[in-house]
Amino acid sequence: MMNHDRIVVTGAAGFIGSSLCEALVAQGRIVTGFDNFAPNYADAAKRDNIRDLSQSKNFKLVEYDVGDEGFCKLLSSIRPDAIVHLAATPGVRPSVEHVLDYVDNNVRATANVLACARSTGISKFVFASSSSVYGEGPGRPARESDPLVPLSPYAATKVSGEALCRSFVACHDLSVTCLRLFTVYGPRQRPDMAIFKLARCIESGLPFPMNGDGGSARDYTYISDIVSGICASLNCEESFEVFNLGSGNPINLRTMINVTSGVLGREAILNEVKLPSIEPKQTFADVSKATTMLGYRPRVSFQEGIEMFSTWLKESKRREIA
Repeated sequence: MMNHDRIVVTGAAGFIGSSLCEALVAQGRIVTGFDNFAPNYADAAKRDNIRDLSQSKNFKLVEYDVGDEGFCKLLSSIRPDAIVHLAATPGVRPSVEHVLDYVDNNVRATANVLACARSTGISKFVFASSSSVYGEGPGRPARESDPLVPLSPYAATKVSGEALCRSFVACHDLSVTCLRLFTVYGPRQRPDMAIFKLARCIESGLPFPMNGDGGSARDYTYISDIVSGICASLNCEESFEVFNLGSGNPINLRTMINVTSGVLGREAILNEVKLPSIEPKQTFADVSKATTMLGYRPRVSFQEGIEMFSTWLKESKRREIA
């Protein structure tokens, strides 16, 4: 098992990043988190994500854009054992209108982080990719060996990121693991994601834009399962590997709406809209490779996950009032 006591996490104040940093600190690791607090959603929400983390002596936040030239100098002063690169501009739909921003933040910045990792002598690099790289998918659980057919600029940037990772393995002594994350949800979820948007619509009595007839499906994966998979990937000793991290249990949109409405105790008002062509009708992860090689086993059911998300949502509103 590889020993990584000092870890850098990029995108540390985000949904996944803050949850991962908490888990790593709980394991006794020394974590340096980087975040530039990009205005893709409220700055206050991101700072609230790391409010408790900031009290730990094993965590330090650096407010910095990892795509900038000075990142190498900062990294060399920290000298971590591993980097988990989560920082990216998220979202499929906005990427259509802001292609160059996505290329800059998701491709060029990834190249910079990889180059800095190499020049600093870091041995382990974990890259957060996405289920969107599969496109429409093969009509069965997607396997890591399946062709990549990105439907959006966002998905294309993740394919490019994986290609950059592979090239650095070929050129340099660096162990890289790429993780294709399938629709992560739970506490601290971004407000632009479907479950959070639905909850807000239900609370405010506004109609929720439902894609098509509600038959599209997503492999919703609870945040703690994703975090456990990322932590396990740090121990992957292969020079280059790609893993799906999902639940292996796609939930259709109608079911997502019904479960969330039931947990929140109010029926949703629905407004049917056309499913965009840049979004697949279904995502469905084959996680057998991650199970075999990483010991990855998703444990949280969708019902349980929505209940925990609902509890967090109520608590966060109480903090806002206070």
